[in-house]
Amino acid sequence: MPDETDPAFELARCAQQFTLRAWLRWEESRQMLLRLRLKGLDENIKGARQALSRITDAPDWNSFHGLPAQIAAAQIERNAAHAREFGSLYVEMASTFMEHLRESAEAWQDYQKKVMVEGACYAPLSESARVIFDNVGRMMAVPSPGATASERRPAAQI
Repeated sequence: MPDETDPAFELARCAQQFTLRAWLRWEESRQMLLRLRLKGLDENIKGARQALSRITDAPDWNSFHGLPAQIAAAQIERNAAHAREFGSLYVEMASTFMEHLRESAEAWQDYQKKVMVEGACYAPLSESARVIFDNVGRMMAVPSPGATASERRPAAQI
């Protein structure tokens, strides 16, 4: 028997919870990306300081031979490493999104089957929406570096 709360209220509450969870996860994802950018900037500064010290310590003109190419190669290598980190983070976020969309659709389908088996003609919208919003809220969880899909943490309860 469905509970006696107002279905419109339940739907609105679920929608607002989902929105807040999605916003929270978006901000956490942005924070992770900003940390990666800061790490890249720190590496660039460190590389520039190393290059400056090499130029400062150069005893004569012959020491400069090949130095700009070495400095540029080191910079490119550092930037490539950070680009790989960014790429893996975006791939992980996209795969998380797709996996949890699938889980959400399957949970909604299972719920509809359960309601039909119990003899009801339809599932109350507020109940099926709550399951969908909870699953979509979990999909917004920020992946930790190196985590696989099964290791993701569930969405925080608001």
